[in-house]
Amino acid sequence: MQKDYRPQVVRAFAKAGLPDGYRYYLSLLEEEAARIREELAKEADAPYHEAVCQEIVNQFAADDLAIKRLAEKPEAEPLKLNDALQDWLRKKITRLEGDTP
Repeated sequence: MQKDYRPQVVRAFAKAGLPDGYRYYLSLLEEEAARIREELAKEADAPYHEAVCQEIVNQFAADDLAIKRLAEKPEAEPLKLNDALQDWLRKKITRLEGDTP
């Protein structure tokens, strides 16, 4: 089985103070959220979306207390979690961009 190194690479960008990793995950969630909202209207599943959310929660931001709290909420169904993660990612990007000259 091939190991997925994406979370570790993206996390390295974040630890280096670069917003690119957050932007990457934000783009995945934004694109998927639009597609999933359409599919939900047709009663379709969203396994990719859930996988991206879980990758952020369990690997990329596993040591972030705010993310742990989001994921533990009983109402953390996939689209609500997606929206909350998008907000978290935007705040991280804004803060990092504010720190750069």
